[in-house]
Amino acid sequence: MCIVGWDDNYAADNFVVKPSANGAFLCRNSWGEGSGDHGYFYISYYDKYLGRSHNSAVYTSVERNTNYNKIYQYDPLGAVGSYNTDSRTAWMANVFPQSGASVQSDEHLRAVSFYTYSKNTSYEVYIVTDYKDSNSLRNKGAAAASGTLRDMGYHTIVLDEDVLLSAG
Repeated sequence: MCIVGWDDNYAADNFVVKPSANGAFLCRNSWGEGSGDHGYFYISYYDKYLGRSHNSAVYTSVERNTNYNKIYQYDPLGAVGSYNTDSRTAWMANVFPQSGASVQSDEHLRAVSFYTYSKNTSYEVYIVTDYKDSNSLRNKGAAAASGTLRDMGYHTIVLDEDVLLSAG
């Protein structure tokens, strides 16, 4: 959701669980116009979960949609799930292109994106260009990018160097 406005006089009586006073934020949801009031809803200033959820995020920078000419992703709806481990370290992998398709022409991989759900998350990004199966991930070589992300949310990480993805 995204807070797009507010109404200090929005009646507390409009909510199923009545808050202690009037006032609400106007929010746009990410589910489209078929949800809420044509894609919008109100949330009380006094909602006990507002801004306190473990996975609240602030987007501190938004890139221009012309920065990259192609995106490979598995969750076009955004963050719809998460993984929790008992360890402080987790390894994740995405294999692209999807569905066994091949790269049609040479491409340059310039950045990768992912979500984090904790503050001060350290990350390392590795690129495996000769992937055959999960064993291929063991020979990951040097990190293509690394760092620590101060805020939780969605991050686009520019690689230290472009990676050539050859056709086929």
